[in-house]
Amino acid sequence: MPWKKLLVSEARVQFVLAAKNRSESFASLCDHFGISGKSGDKWLQRYRAGGVKALADASRRPRHRGKMHHFVWRMRLRKVRQEHPRWGAKEVATIAVTSFPWAKATFRR
Repeated sequence: MPWKKLLVSEARVQFVLAAKNRSESFASLCDHFGISGKSGDKWLQRYRAGGVKALADASRRPRHRGKMHHFVWRMRLRKVRQEHPRWGAKEVATIAVTSFPWAKATFRR
């Protein structure tokens, strides 16, 4: 007899449908599906908010880019780094802060 192959999204749908039927207690349903009560609550809330489509895996991609430095700022840092290739990050940051006072917010210690 072959093993049952069940996708995670299908298991979530089955869990939500079983929880809606209330045939078992919530704790025993979570135990049956091998998830914690916190995860069970999360999937129920997502189902109530957006239906079956909300049970799909959410993207892990960041919603926003990190801090983007201005092009001129990057070029100045690159110039300092090329002039002093053996300097580490602390020395480059010190020179950058003394040369460009407005950069203090960027280099917090």
